[in-house]
Amino acid sequence: EQAMQQVLDAIQLLAEADPPEEEQTGAHPPDPAVITPLLTRLSALIGSGSVDALSCMEELKPHLLGAGLGSALQRLDRSINQFDFDAAQIPLATILQRLNICLES
Repeated sequence: EQAMQQVLDAIQLLAEADPPEEEQTGAHPPDPAVITPLLTRLSALIGSGSVDALSCMEELKPHLLGAGLGSALQRLDRSINQFDFDAAQIPLATILQRLNICLES
């Protein structure tokens, strides 16, 4: 049973690991004019703990797929779907940094 748990833990770590560097460069960079307003809205919804963050994430996700965001996008999506808005702040900040987007306070 302990060996099985170790295998499951290792699989989970691999699933959460960032992809190789070449995948992180962003073969398809998203259009900042499109994603910045969506990220601004998502940030506000996460900050207020609104369930509307779910629909905003679904609207945003197609624009971010293929942008080389690695596990940050997966963690953001998972946190929002689990209504863990505090945890969602971390991958959101990572995504903003990788895309070089600064949201106005």
